[in-house]
Amino acid sequence: MKWMFLPFFRITDYSGRSNRREYWLFQLLKVVFGLALAVGLGLTGAVASAPLLSSGIVTALLGNVVALVVFVIFLLCFLPAEIALTVRRWHDIGNSGWTIVVLLVCGMIPIVGFLAGIVPFAAMCWPGDKNINKYGPPPTAA
Repeated sequence: MKWMFLPFFRITDYSGRSNRREYWLFQLLKVVFGLALAVGLGLTGAVASAPLLSSGIVTALLGNVVALVVFVIFLLCFLPAEIALTVRRWHDIGNSGWTIVVLLVCGMIPIVGFLAGIVPFAAMCWPGDKNINKYGPPPTAA
C-alpha cells in the first residue's frame, strides 16, 4: 500500500531512482480512483439527466461540463507526482529524464508518434539496473 502513495511524498524529488513496483502500483491507484470517479459521476449524471428531473439539453450539457472539469482536476492532482515518478523510473533503467521530452516531441509526428507511445510503456516494464548507476543505488537497496 505504501508503494501506491510514495510518489505523492516524493513529488518534488527528480533525482534518484524508482522501481517498477512503485510505478505500476501508482498507475493502479490512478486507474482505481479514475474508475471510482467515473462511476460516481455516471451515477450522479444519470440522476440529473432523468426526464422528470431535467429540463433537457441544457442539463445534459452542464453535466458533461462538470464531469470534464472534475476529470481535469483529478488528472492535475496526479500530474506532478506522475512526472517526478516517471523521471525517476527512467533513471532506474539508466536513461535521462529528459528522454520524456524527446518522446513527447516525437509523439507529435503522425507515424512516429505511434512508436513514441510504445517506447515509454515498454521502458516502464524493463527491470532497472541492478547495480549503482549515475543516478544512484537501486531503489530496493536504498
